[in-house]
Amino acid sequence: MSVIADGREARARAPHLFEPRSASAKGRALRTVFSAVTGTRRLPGFLILGEKRCGTTSLHRYITEHPNVLGPLAPKSTHYFDTRYSESLDWYKSYFWPEPLVQRMERRRGPMLSGESSPYYFFHPAAASRIAETLPEIRVLVLMREPGSRAWSNFQYERDKGNETLGFDDAIAAESKRIAGEEQRLLDDDAYVSHAHRTFSYVARGRYHEHLMRLYQSIDEQRVHVVCSEELYTDTQRVMAGVHEFLDLEHVPIADTSAGRANVREPAPVEALDRIRAELMGDTENLYAHLGRRLWAS
Repeated sequence: MSVIADGREARARAPHLFEPRSASAKGRALRTVFSAVTGTRRLPGFLILGEKRCGTTSLHRYITEHPNVLGPLAPKSTHYFDTRYSESLDWYKSYFWPEPLVQRMERRRGPMLSGESSPYYFFHPAAASRIAETLPEIRVLVLMREPGSRAWSNFQYERDKGNETLGFDDAIAAESKRIAGEEQRLLDDDAYVSHAHRTFSYVARGRYHEHLMRLYQSIDEQRVHVVCSEELYTDTQRVMAGVHEFLDLEHVPIADTSAGRANVREPAPVEALDRIRAELMGDTENLYAHLGRRLWAS
């Protein structure tokens, strides 16, 4: 089969796949159409690594609104470098656009940038080295939210999904035991997937400085851009101008800055969050020293 040059052949072969539908459904449909296309794919030039419950969905949406950015042909997250690393590289490539089609787009629009977002990449201990090996020129964005609020949001998310059966205080108390030894198992076995490490890491995920230093061991600091989640929502245009500059994109103002703004479902347990902040204070202060600025008031 010849390469689909500009999408017209795909539309002619399966017009129903191009009817209005959700972005994820369109992505799955296009991935199905392009599965028969041989040749190279435009692998990511950027990744959003996380952290979980920090606004990766909003940032992904804002970035992929840019006319020179292509998201993956499916959901925003492939999880190839964390839970799907046992898959082949060809499996990963299948989530991205065929190179000849991208080159045709570039003749009309200028350089195109491909990327994806998987919020477990920042916390998974082996993801950074895997990313660097596969995508040596990658640029990465890391979102950081005030760690107490992030932990509470993470807990609510897992509880609502049915993964968490403990109350918040008990879950925090049980965390270290639940995830004990899991990081080493993930490092020792590329095929190992840890439900506990991914699900019950409410406090551990807030050790941003520790995880940022680990990231720098594999990816040069100049190719890492830290975004404060709170600033993404309160000063979206300024933050996105910085993101576009980091990605060498012309700044295009965001049309709708309401992405991801959810109503508060229930009040946060102030004392429990203060204990989390106190536990993480050393790491947070190290982060501030490294970045040269304070991200949060508390």
